[in-house]
Amino acid sequence: MIGRIQALFLSIMMMMPQVLFALPDSYVAKELPINLGVMAPLTGDYASAGEEIKRGVELATEILEERGIKTEIIFEDACLPAQGVAAIKKLIEFDKVQALAANYCVITLNAIVPIVNKHKVIVFQNSVSPVKLFATSEYFYTTWPAIEEEVAEIVAALSDEQVTRAGILYLESPWGIAYADAFRDQIQKRKGKVVVDLSQGFGSHDFRSEVTRLKSMKATSMLVAHTGSNLVSFLKQAAALEIPTNTIFVPSDAEDMEIIKAAGPAGNGIGLFSTELEHDTSGRNLFRQRYRAKYNREPAPLGRHAFDQVMVVSIAFKECAMVLSCVQAKLLQISDYDGASGTFTIKSNRLAKREFARKTAYADGFRFEKNKYAPSSANSTYHYINQTNVNRSTSGIGGIFEALLLPQ
Repeated sequence: MIGRIQALFLSIMMMMPQVLFALPDSYVAKELPINLGVMAPLTGDYASAGEEIKRGVELATEILEERGIKTEIIFEDACLPAQGVAAIKKLIEFDKVQALAANYCVITLNAIVPIVNKHKVIVFQNSVSPVKLFATSEYFYTTWPAIEEEVAEIVAALSDEQVTRAGILYLESPWGIAYADAFRDQIQKRKGKVVVDLSQGFGSHDFRSEVTRLKSMKATSMLVAHTGSNLVSFLKQAAALEIPTNTIFVPSDAEDMEIIKAAGPAGNGIGLFSTELEHDTSGRNLFRQRYRAKYNREPAPLGRHAFDQVMVVSIAFKECAMVLSCVQAKLLQISDYDGASGTFTIKSNRLAKREFARKTAYADGFRFEKNKYAPSSANSTYHYINQTNVNRSTSGIGGIFEALLLPQ
């Protein structure tokens, strides 16, 4: 028997109006809709991220509606701490949301901890996040892995020469600081040295000083923990000083063709470690078909994750008849879930277990690239997935959503 939540996902994605299989009467939404909030930057430097998240959320609600599960989504344009606090208070106290189905900015997540804990509201984070931040609230969940795991993959891929003169540029936020802390730690484990260590505030677009520093210190590798239009500005200024793009790694959040298009030739050759693997699963393929049909464009990781987050939290609330403790238990049972974002398991710390793949940015997209260097540590989980892994088996999640299974 295929995993129950995977079966639900596949049945929903393949659902057409004339399909013969229907939900049991008890699962047809007769009650009030499930109210879900979304906090994302819909304007400003990170608007492209917010727009992609919105597309994923809207597609999920459309498909849930087809299956009789009604949701009401309230979008809030929020990224900075004050915006997040105001938005979450409105969502909880006025809109009466059952959960925050997607939040993008980690700095916002950090700011809303006391409010979330007081009101006991589940929050799904749509980005890689620091492990220690998830320890502050039992209501935080994500379909993404930890920042620390991603950085370990990046540093394991560097050559011995590249770790001797490494650089880190990062956003002054819990997200950026977590990248910097993990990078320093991993470079030290490789017995390397960080020769440039600089931070910038929100809204930074002038990186001339930082780029000049990297050039003068002859940094042989660098992690640039920025995204959105800020990252575009950095890449263009680095290119002006002829800093080789193959020495630059960026966060998985930056796997966005809008960024690469805006950077132009300055973005060609930068690297990242992605949770978008080389092989496709049924869930990824079915999502891509629906996404293309609706938006006439290719999906990006943020949209895929937003879709999965809305799906799992909505179905959990439906299955649990809105009982929070039941929802929390159901979410922690998710194992090898074949979703729009690929295969993942939600671990006991509520972050996701995922595999990584190395990619390089080009004008026509992100390409998978074999690692040029042997991993430096036996503890590295970095490896490449090939086509022989496509049909690997998955396990069920133990009793969840049984009434929604496809016929066996």
